[in-house]
Amino acid sequence: MFNPSSLCSVRFTLLYATFVAVGIVTNLGIQVTVAAALTTPLKIYLGMGLGALGSMVVKFHLDRRYIFSCGPGSLRQKGRQFAFYSLFGVVNILCFWTAELTFHFLFQPAAMRYLGALLGLVVGHSLKYRMDKHLVFGALLRDEAPASSRHLL
Repeated sequence: MFNPSSLCSVRFTLLYATFVAVGIVTNLGIQVTVAAALTTPLKIYLGMGLGALGSMVVKFHLDRRYIFSCGPGSLRQKGRQFAFYSLFGVVNILCFWTAELTFHFLFQPAAMRYLGALLGLVVGHSLKYRMDKHLVFGALLRDEAPASSRHLL
């Protein structure tokens, strides 16, 4: 029997997966660009940091609007949400940096490092969605949160 809610769930999952892919492509694209443009031995770490920052900004706007259906909101609201989004992004970053560096030191070729990054990003984004849903874009951080709970922020 057809269940309309399962179709919505499939659409939602595909949309979220698409945004994860956009974040991953943004991240790895920045890393590849930095690696090609610089000659310093620190280029790997600089690329990782800039890639993380770039993908976080892109994905925040996509998630906020299309995944968690937040309206325009005030600058203050967006700032609070981005602060929490960034804070919880540390989990994602730790997952992908750990996997990326592990693959880098175990296998050496750049392609293997990027494979490690990809695996780490998939795991990290899966964990981050759960945190974002409950802790970043939940009612507490929206303007409609009860006034008595806003002091917690």
